[in-house]
Amino acid sequence: IEHLDILVNCIGTTRTFVVWKSHTPKFFNMSDQYLERYATPTGLRIKGAPIKLHWTFLMLLFVHLVLAFVGYNSWWNVFWYELVLYGPFLFVTVLVHEISRVLVTYKLGGTADLIILWPLGGITTYGPNDRGAWGDAMVAIAGPLSHIFTGAIFAILYVTLKAEGMPSLLTFSAFYTDLEGGFNGIVMTACRVSFCWNVFLLCVHMLVPVYPLDGIRIWAGLLRSKGVGITKTANIVAFAGMALSFGFFVYGCFGIFFDTAVGGVTEYSTGVLLGGFGFLTSKMLLDINRAGRLSEHPIFGRSCYAVNEVPSVEVPSTANGTISGTPMTAAQQADFI
Repeated sequence: IEHLDILVNCIGTTRTFVVWKSHTPKFFNMSDQYLERYATPTGLRIKGAPIKLHWTFLMLLFVHLVLAFVGYNSWWNVFWYELVLYGPFLFVTVLVHEISRVLVTYKLGGTADLIILWPLGGITTYGPNDRGAWGDAMVAIAGPLSHIFTGAIFAILYVTLKAEGMPSLLTFSAFYTDLEGGFNGIVMTACRVSFCWNVFLLCVHMLVPVYPLDGIRIWAGLLRSKGVGITKTANIVAFAGMALSFGFFVYGCFGIFFDTAVGGVTEYSTGVLLGGFGFLTSKMLLDINRAGRLSEHPIFGRSCYAVNEVPSVEVPSTANGTISGTPMTAAQQADFI
């Protein structure tokens, strides 16, 4: 029973693979209208943009509440711990993440019409299109950096209010003995694990270039702003994403069977899910790039990544003994320079 969330993750990853193999263009249908069909309103707004919860957020909370009820002897304490951790604490974490991205977007002259939260942040893409790839990278970086602030809040609460004998701040998993300490033990354990989650989200979003994490926009934006061609950038991001995703997948597979603490299964199943999903999306980016269909990608297909950085030029070509001028496309010019 306690491995039910792993089964759910595997089913989701398998479905992703089937969609990827049979309907490649539909997999990247990440328009606001498409995402909104599977999101629940919260009644909150940021700069006028409605905030909604993606179905994966609610599913994660539901699965852990069920696991707490049927999978543990001390189910009552575990139930409240899971409710606090995957309810308000996770919601605040990803909400601050998105607030940071929205504020930077407006600072750079862009707008956000819809915000949909999922367990790893925001799944909608927005940002200024007239600031080039550098501006998009700045919006993406704002999200991960918010976890420094949020993580610090959870750390201060834990260090200040924890009971004597509780584990160090850097202990990711929860333990039954901590949860038996009543309300203080439950909340403080959730604070400690939330701090570790914020450190994890900071590193993953900054360093792992897989869609829909911020890392793909950070890598792509910085490479494009340094003059790297768009197709070369896509190849670099795709290969790096596949390599790092494979590492996450292996880490998760080995860890699932060796950590018996409460929350350990979640940590490692997240590695399996992130690794599997990240590898598939990175492989798909590589495939559509090789097929010359990069405009279909929800990140590389945006106008801010195809902005001309040099004047339009004509390249002479020879055909049947004559010379003709053929204007280069924006992507060709970017690769040329």
